[in-house]
Amino acid sequence: YYEQCLVSVMSLRKYNDNCEIIIITDDITAKQLRGFRGKIKHYAEVKEVVCEKKYNQKIRSRILKSSMRKIVDGDFLFLDLDTVIVGSLQEIEHGVDNIGMVLDKHEKVTKRYMYKNMYMNAERMGYRTAYEDKHFNSGVILVRDTQVSHNFFDLWNRLYFECLEKGIDIDQTSLNEANCRMSGVIEEMNGIWNVQVNSGLKYISEAKIFHYLGYQPLNKQNKYFNSLPFLLCDEKLFHQM
Repeated sequence: YYEQCLVSVMSLRKYNDNCEIIIITDDITAKQLRGFRGKIKHYAEVKEVVCEKKYNQKIRSRILKSSMRKIVDGDFLFLDLDTVIVGSLQEIEHGVDNIGMVLDKHEKVTKRYMYKNMYMNAERMGYRTAYEDKHFNSGVILVRDTQVSHNFFDLWNRLYFECLEKGIDIDQTSLNEANCRMSGVIEEMNGIWNVQVNSGLKYISEAKIFHYLGYQPLNKQNKYFNSLPFLLCDEKLFHQM
């Protein structure tokens, strides 16, 4: 995960040299940023947040993600660490009043071929899957410093803890329910700002941000991840770093 983060940070610096980069991490993970790993602090500010030790690393990251509006001042662009930036992000600021995101799998829910887990999680919680057929991917989020955005993140964080009580640790179930409860506050952005490599072929030629869905170590064979048509989906590449 450190290597993925480093790739994301360095690619962002390459095309957006003057941007301010903040890495949000929990206090347990922050202790590991020393020696070779500490060099990332030369390229980005590390903002350390204390989290309860009873939560594992995955849950801690989602708690931070759903509460980051309180952690970062002003407008900001959130990027998952499994992203690589391939162009200037200056134009992403246009046309979003509160919160901007790209559709999950670049399709409306009724057209998606991968929907089962998404639907089952929502049903288990008594939540809705989508607002007006739109289910958003949380890998790239443009966030304005508005009261609407603050209200949204407060609700998202609260719903995420509700999901945890029923064993659902992913963040999009709660995020999209929050969007439904706030009558569709999330504004849809062009797919070029979050090109999900397993479904975003039509956006590749104009892509600004690739979201390659991250290494998944729990799957030892990792056949699906390693078969995706993107260099950074090759597990062996990160072991060389």
